[in-house]
Amino acid sequence: LCMVELHICGLSGEELMHTKLPAATLGQEVRQMVAEKLPSKPGTRFLLYHGVSKLMLNKTLQEQGIDQEVTLTYTFCSTDLYAAWSFIQGKAREEDPLVLEGVTCIKGARTSEYLCNL
Repeated sequence: LCMVELHICGLSGEELMHTKLPAATLGQEVRQMVAEKLPSKPGTRFLLYHGVSKLMLNKTLQEQGIDQEVTLTYTFCSTDLYAAWSFIQGKAREEDPLVLEGVTCIKGARTSEYLCNL
């Protein structure tokens, strides 16, 4: 069983967590572990990167070339309200369940037509 040692750090280098996982662990499982440690922020979601590549959620660490000791970096980005609305409307992409991250409510729209024009 091949194990991978992961250091999860913010952009400024502060380490959030350090763990060892099987190389067969999916990116989604890693993301879920990190999500449990990071405070949620309204209007934002977080992304994980291995170097300059975004961690792919539907692939194992090994399939992404992560097979020894590595650092994954997390960063927060603004929630994409249009993508969240598209998901609600059933126009989902592969990663879409995550587009709702950071959305706490949608106010001010009297009709869905308003949101369709974002």
